[in-house]
Amino acid sequence: MLTRQNASLQQFSSFLHIHLYSYYVITHFYALNLCLITDKFGNTPLLEAVKQGHERVATLLFSKGAKLNLENAGSHLCIAVSKGDSDFIRGALAYGSDPDSKDYDHRTPLHIAAAEGFYIMAKLLVDAGASVLATDRYHQTILHLLSVPSSLKPLRV
Repeated sequence: MLTRQNASLQQFSSFLHIHLYSYYVITHFYALNLCLITDKFGNTPLLEAVKQGHERVATLLFSKGAKLNLENAGSHLCIAVSKGDSDFIRGALAYGSDPDSKDYDHRTPLHIAAAEGFYIMAKLLVDAGASVLATDRYHQTILHLLSVPSSLKPLRV
């Protein structure tokens, strides 16, 4: 395809060269066993790939041994659930995040999904192994939340 677009093999800034170089860097970088390198915010390359929705890059990084290294995973997942970011949730769970990780109030992402009425998020979390018996700081489970209709928002798909 790139040769049909008049890509020159001598021009080193073409799409072909950029993609080949990116693949080379990823595969050789992780061959050096630097899987947990982070930026100044503590984000790993795998976490950045998941955040940006680069599924193929995330799969490649994970296959080379990269880790999410998601500090405060509960807070990150709860925020993503409250924003309705199912792609991030799906990616974080696929690459090792604990669906029962808790935020500062000891709420799990499933607590947030139930309270916000996010059926799809709740199903995604339960399918990933989230416990409906996990308790928050007030010792309430998801079942407690669901038994008080006034505290819940309408179900959203």
